[in-house]
Amino acid sequence: MNSSCTSASDFIFVDAVGKNYAVKDVSAAGDCALFSLMGNPNFQAPLRTANELRRAVVTFARGVKQQDCITVYSLVGDRSNMSFEVYLENVMRAGFWVGTIFFIWTSMAFGVTIRSHFFNEFREPKCESTAEFISKYFSKDFSDDLDQQPVVDVFFHQYRCMTRCKPSMYNHFAALIPIDNLTGDESILNVLVNQVGLPWWKKTEEINAYDCSGPQPSPVRPRKT
Repeated sequence: MNSSCTSASDFIFVDAVGKNYAVKDVSAAGDCALFSLMGNPNFQAPLRTANELRRAVVTFARGVKQQDCITVYSLVGDRSNMSFEVYLENVMRAGFWVGTIFFIWTSMAFGVTIRSHFFNEFREPKCESTAEFISKYFSKDFSDDLDQQPVVDVFFHQYRCMTRCKPSMYNHFAALIPIDNLTGDESILNVLVNQVGLPWWKKTEEINAYDCSGPQPSPVRPRKT
């Protein structure tokens, strides 16, 4: 399995229920979503490269479950006005960026649950799960054993700027590796996102313990000359 991950984790991410993950960033150039899956030990598909994963998922989407895959494509939404088949042709191209649709198809093809974690604009950790989507829209063909499936976690963020919490700017995935114990020396990403880019009044509260919650003076209007 080719993970294309960095050798060491820079940060620890804590999800919405308090579980810890080592953040393992992966290379970019359009294949980050695939590398983030293949870099997770819970993703046991017998594939060696991102292109092999692309081919496997596209083959599945064109196979006996094609109509279900078309349904996924229509439900998630196509922002580029591409037809289903044109989209598949693009997915086959190395470097073509994939995300939610591809994750759902991968879940259906390989029997895994993919959870995409991210920070919302309020700096809160959130998660979108392929299992929730599949159980909502599909029959028992895919949803019978969702609770027993391996879980593959990824982190969605802005490339080279993990601490910026602006979902509209997110364009990169990293692998998330569950860990049980912390040494206390780790950099906690959740802490860092609340230290970066705070408004001046929030910084004033933290540094000077100044309470900005009560009535504030009205701004001084310039005198007319």
